[in-house]
Amino acid sequence: MDNHMEAAGSGILPFRIEIPQADLDDLRDRLARTRWPDQIPGAGWDYGIPPEYVRELAEYWRTGYDWRVHEARLNAFDQFTTTIDGQRIHWSEFDRGGHFAAMEVPDLLVGDVRAFFRPLR
Repeated sequence: MDNHMEAAGSGILPFRIEIPQADLDDLRDRLARTRWPDQIPGAGWDYGIPPEYVRELAEYWRTGYDWRVHEARLNAFDQFTTTIDGQRIHWSEFDRGGHFAAMEVPDLLVGDVRAFFRPLR
């Protein structure tokens, strides 16, 4: 362990992703009740993400995305947390070397997480 981690004094703890089913049900319910804005005619992507694109993404998250499958895949990696300078840090370690460090609560995760892990297979 490097000196900075030792100085944190909180230790390294194992971590698993375990989202309560009630939280997932609540998310699906809120996505179903979303009030969408109208699209500015002819605007396309000029004023941000078109509402129709976001609607399709939200519908996929509500009805098509199997959180439990992806949660299990992520939990197949060894994951840990520690506190450094008052900030909780979460990371994973991989058999092929290297690690993935991330803030415990990312601001926004929109991309395809599979694209990050694909080169590590």
